[in-house]
Amino acid sequence: MVEWVYDAAKASELDTVMVATDDLRILAADVSVTMTGECESGTERCLAAFPLRDDDDIIVNIQGDEPCITPDLINEVLRAVEGGADVATLCHSVDLQTALNPDVVKVAVDVVDDALYFSRCPIPHGSISFKAHIGIYGYRFEMLKWSLGLPHGRNEILERLEQLRILDAGCKIKVIPVKYDGHGVDRPADVPVVEEILTNR
Repeated sequence: MVEWVYDAAKASELDTVMVATDDLRILAADVSVTMTGECESGTERCLAAFPLRDDDDIIVNIQGDEPCITPDLINEVLRAVEGGADVATLCHSVDLQTALNPDVVKVAVDVVDDALYFSRCPIPHGSISFKAHIGIYGYRFEMLKWSLGLPHGRNEILERLEQLRILDAGCKIKVIPVKYDGHGVDRPADVPVVEEILTNR
């Protein structure tokens, strides 16, 4: 699974691609690895892997459980940050049945596609189509450091979603709607679903 994510990142416009982990089993994969200590979040792990960067450097954090991510989608996030977004991420449309799954994180946006809120519940209430978040974030290194200095917020703790800490602090997250036939791997039952998607590609 990690190799699929790594290969997509290597085929994107990113200069450097590294798998950051504290799990020794990843060393068996055909990827470049940076070992970190135990971290609370992917954002914290990014800082542990790349502690000394220029403030203007762009960091793209791709979750290792998104094997359906493509180079083009990674480039969308990269270009959004290059264009001035504080933080950028992706979403795609899903139906109500999919939105009812708490493993699928939903996002509500304003008229310019800045995030209003992320939730494990279907939001906004009354919709027939929902925006599902894809596990990727892009930010300048300065923003990465700043966000990790923020206290844990109530919404972040309740939803178990680290990006809410940034929203609660008043920072904007640009959400880019994309077409996506992917599926994240949150549980063992997700594996055959993803295998079928990747086989059909």
